[in-house]
Amino acid sequence: MALDLMTNAETGQKIVDYLTVQEPRRGVGTFNPDPPRQFSYTPGTPRDFTIEDASLRFTAPRLTINGKLDESSTRNNGEVAGAAVWFYVPNRGRFVFSLAPHRSLGFRKAGEVRGSLLTFTINCANSSAPSDTAFNLYVLQDRSWKPTYAFADLSAISMGASDRAESLVAQ
Repeated sequence: MALDLMTNAETGQKIVDYLTVQEPRRGVGTFNPDPPRQFSYTPGTPRDFTIEDASLRFTAPRLTINGKLDESSTRNNGEVAGAAVWFYVPNRGRFVFSLAPHRSLGFRKAGEVRGSLLTFTINCANSSAPSDTAFNLYVLQDRSWKPTYAFADLSAISMGASDRAESLVAQ
């Protein structure tokens, strides 16, 4: 939540404090503790990704669908990073995220990334993008995609990344 503390009437410049509420850490003192949660929020107008910007990174993401935490996402404490990052969500398929438009590959502008908060019209996830700028988020959904690697758990959320969006899209 953004709290405006002071505003300069002449310039419109503000001093803002950001209040965040997070779930308590679970697993403290066990062999598999939750990593410390990081939060950042980047104000301003989102802009398209450029080559000078770094890749997306998801670290122990938590997925919320229609305002409800998907419990299977709490089992994923991994990290992925790349120019294109994907999530497989059971019964919803794979979502490929990019900060670059890739319209020719079928990506559509569907959300934004502000610091560690990634939102799009279908779901939410914890993520991070480079620098202190808000970025447009482009999403490609493949409803029929399922993990095909050995011992894949089709009932759990999984994720991955690539340095090129083209390598994740069947052409």
